[in-house]
Amino acid sequence: MAEIEFDPETYSSLPVYKPAATRAQAEKALSMLNESAQPLIVAGDFNEWRRHKKNELELHLGMTDAGLSAHGKKLKTFPALMPVWALDRIYLRGFKVHKARILHKGIWGNLSDHAGFSAEVELAGKGVRI
Repeated sequence: MAEIEFDPETYSSLPVYKPAATRAQAEKALSMLNESAQPLIVAGDFNEWRRHKKNELELHLGMTDAGLSAHGKKLKTFPALMPVWALDRIYLRGFKVHKARILHKGIWGNLSDHAGFSAEVELAGKGVRI
C-alpha cells in the first residue's frame, strides 16, 4: 500500500488552461521521491529540448533515461511519423534496461503527435522483467 503525504501549505491548484507546478510543489515532489528507497519509473512527454543536459530527475534523484541506457543517446519521439526531436522520456531508478524503442511505424504513428516509447526493464537484483 502506498502512502501519500499531503502538505496544504505547499498546495495550490493548477489552472486548467495552462498547468504549471509551483516551485514549492516541484521541490516537495522531488524531496518525497528522493527520500524513498523504492524503485521508481517516471515517464511521459517532458518536452525536453535540451539535447545534452541532465534534468532534475537525473541530477537529484539518480534516475537514468531508458533510451540513453540502451542506446547511448536519448531517443527521438517527435513528430510521430518521422521523429527528429527527443522530447519524451522514460526515467528509471532501481531498474536495469534491456531494451528501449520508439513506436512510430504503422498504427503507432497515428495515435499521437509524439511517437510511443517503450522499455523492457528488470527490477535490479530481483530478476523480474517488466
